[in-house]
Amino acid sequence: MIEKKIIREGMAKLAVKEALLKLFKGYPVIDINIDKTPLGYRVIIYSHKPSVILGRAGDLIEKGVALASKLLNNESVRLQVEQIENPDLDPRVVAERIKTKLERYGFKKYKKIGDQELEIIRKAGARGAEIEIGGIIKERADHVKFRFVGGVLPKSGNVEQYGVRRASRQLIVKRGAIGIKVTIVLKSRMPGELEVNENGGSESTGTKE
Repeated sequence: MIEKKIIREGMAKLAVKEALLKLFKGYPVIDINIDKTPLGYRVIIYSHKPSVILGRAGDLIEKGVALASKLLNNESVRLQVEQIENPDLDPRVVAERIKTKLERYGFKKYKKIGDQELEIIRKAGARGAEIEIGGIIKERADHVKFRFVGGVLPKSGNVEQYGVRRASRQLIVKRGAIGIKVTIVLKSRMPGELEVNENGGSESTGTKE
């Protein structure tokens, strides 16, 4: 019974997310998160331009609350819009931006777009980053990776603790689909690195046995 309840709740949350993304289509909505609270549900809309949503889509917020409540068995819903602090270091924003550029300029420009976005991430202060674009490219299936020189990108272990963030998007075209995956490393120190302290000693980020 508990498993069925969890599955139903998960499906309801997914339905709410899809419905709200459709409702706010055309507005700078990057992601939507839905949390269960003792007082009902909290729906958070993440955006790098929240003022645009609050200013121009005020009437849609009320509709969104009503729609979410209906899909969540008439539970109480509180909807809020939150700012994404640094959009150039948020993989959700970057992946969405790449998708928009591919739609606007054509998917054959994927190399130029990938290089441009990687440079933006580097200048924003990321320690490392990787952009993967794969699918129906140039009349055939292909898969490419973009990674800036000197960047650090942990691939194994509990990488989240070192500030590794990932996001993906999919662009549907006539001949198939193009997948976009963005990985960004935020923190400045990686496992195993040494840092000299003020007393001339060193400190390692590695784990002691």
